[in-house]
Amino acid sequence: MDTSTETGADAGDERLRRWRLVLGGEGGDGTGRSLSGTDAAMDQTLEALYGPGGGDGPGGAGVAAGSGG
Repeated sequence: MDTSTETGADAGDERLRRWRLVLGGEGGDGTGRSLSGTDAAMDQTLEALYGPGGGDGPGGAGVAAGSGG
């Protein structure tokens, strides 16, 4: 999606959608936005990769498992 042509409410909605995906989580993300369809599937994939909360997966504190650091 080319967001360079979005203005006003559309740009704000897209920004919230992206933040919701970055932050993960349910109501604790602060966006007040729920996901459906492709976005919900993407959210599930990100949670599977990084764990709930974005940085508390197997490596803990945002460190990837096996990275040694």
